Amino acid sequence: MLHPGEQERYLDDYWRARDPTPETAENEALRTFQERVQFANRVYGRAGIGQGMFSDMGRVFIRYGPPGEVYKQVLPSGNESLRQIVQQLSLTEDRPVEGVTPRGIGADIRPWEVWVYEGDIPLPPDADPKVTAGHQHARRLVFLFVDEQGIGDYRLRYSTE
Repeated sequence: MLHPGEQERYLDDYWRARDPTPETAENEALRTFQERVQFANRVYGRAGIGQGMFSDMGRVFIRYGPPGEVYKQVLPSGNESLRQIVQQLSLTEDRPVEGVTPRGIGADIRPWEVWVYEGDIPLPPDADPKVTAGHQHARRLVFLFVDEQGIGDYRLRYSTE
């Protein structure tokens, strides 16, 4: 456990190491991180659920920013049901879809969202440059969030991360 003063020094060193332009006064990685945390708290936080930065959607948003594409169904039915989207992901993605168990017979009508990031996806603003040096950027990331209880608390149920 760090003592006061050591904590501040650790955080200063942490963000200094991630500053993409250390010769400037502004640390763009820290600014991006702070802006994303504020957005996540504003958009993904709910009474009874907590701050948005601790939600699954908030954590993904903080790491990667806004997705390039969003597919969602609040009132799924027919071929827009959770069962259908899981089958589609099973066919199109390299990673198997596990842990998303269908509910009931017929269409699974739990609300869901799929976030897709494609192209040259930048590393998260908090990525450790020592660990990520030489790592290739992801070309496609897919995240499936499911609102299990129908109260707006979307949980991450699948990702290609």
